[in-house]
Amino acid sequence: MTMLVIDANVAVSALAGRSMPLLAALNDCGFALVMPAHQAYETEAVLTLKLELPPEFVAVALSNLWRVVHKADPAEYEAAEDGARERLASGGQPDWPVLALAIASDSAILSNDRDFFGTGVPVWSTTNVRHATPETMSDA
Repeated sequence: MTMLVIDANVAVSALAGRSMPLLAALNDCGFALVMPAHQAYETEAVLTLKLELPPEFVAVALSNLWRVVHKADPAEYEAAEDGARERLASGGQPDWPVLALAIASDSAILSNDRDFFGTGVPVWSTTNVRHATPETMSDA
C-alpha cells in the first residue's frame, strides 16, 4: 500500500469542498492517507480561527476527514525532525512534521505549497494527482 503524507493546506481545501472527492478516491484506490498530528491541529486552527467557521461545523468536517485520512502519532516521525528541518527553508519550518513523516515512512507528500520542493522526497499537488493514474503514483 502506498502512503501519502497530507499537508494541512490539502486538508483545509478538502474541508472547503474542493478536494475531498479526490482524497476519497485516493483512499478507495488503496492509498493510505496520513497526516501528522501537528498538521491536524493546524487544520483545526485554520478552520476555527482564520476562517471563523462554527465549532459544530468544524467538528463534523473533521470527523468526515478522519474517515479517509489517518492521524500519525508524533512518535512515528519526531526522530526525523532534525533531518526534516535541515532540508526546509526558513519559511517552511512549520511544515517539518510533514517532511519528517515522509522521510520516516519513505512516502510521498501531498501538498499545494512549494515548501517541499528540493527536499529529496516526491511531492504531489492536488492538480498533479488529478492528472495521474494510481499506477503512476505508486511508483513515487
